[in-house]
Amino acid sequence: MTQLLSLTNVSKSFFDIKKEIKVLDNITFSIENNQIIALLGPSGCGKSTILNIISSLEKPTNGEIKINTKLGYMFQKDALLPWRSVYKNICIGLEINKILTIENKKYVDELIHKYHLLEFKNSFPNQISGGMRQRVALIRTLVLKPDLLLLDEPFSALDAQTKIEVQNDVYNIIKQEKKSALIVTHDISEAIALADKIIILSERPAKIIKTIEIAINNLEPNERRKDVRFINYYDLITKEIKKG
Repeated sequence: MTQLLSLTNVSKSFFDIKKEIKVLDNITFSIENNQIIALLGPSGCGKSTILNIISSLEKPTNGEIKINTKLGYMFQKDALLPWRSVYKNICIGLEINKILTIENKKYVDELIHKYHLLEFKNSFPNQISGGMRQRVALIRTLVLKPDLLLLDEPFSALDAQTKIEVQNDVYNIIKQEKKSALIVTHDISEAIALADKIIILSERPAKIIKTIEIAINNLEPNERRKDVRFINYYDLITKEIKKG
């Protein structure tokens, strides 16, 4: 398999006049093609800082990062512009990058049709559901043709039932488009439902407590939740977090 991204001994500190605040402590992991990895840890431990470092929004204090692919970043909130239609929201990245070509417009149309948004193409964000807004945000990221998606708690704003439905949608879109993903979450069930591998982080400064391979990764999220091994993984991860 092709390695898309690697972090080696990455640490990050923030400084103010009085003190150093250490956020990350020697983080090392890699992502290969067609792989979904979840970064699982408590709120405020530095998960989003890892994404910001990977996407060059922040610089590491120490360590090495190798990126061998094109990245797409999907933020925690969908950030759809309320005055633009679904179609125009999806096209905004292409417009900004000045690549809204005939070919790319065809690709937009393909994705809108493929993922059941054709009926809502001319609707505005306040006219569609929260789950559908997340689907629009993901497709907006996909039209730029990244190979690795960075997803920062993309389901946190959704209610419990919608969250489960959208997780299944997003998982299937990532797999069908043959993308890789790094998903930040503090939800154990979400990590087990979505990931091929879970990297468990400690409280700040975040260290890697344990990395767990998910053997039920051939199943969709809804099917994983019905598998007896789901509870076993949940118990295992809970114990690791308590130990950490």
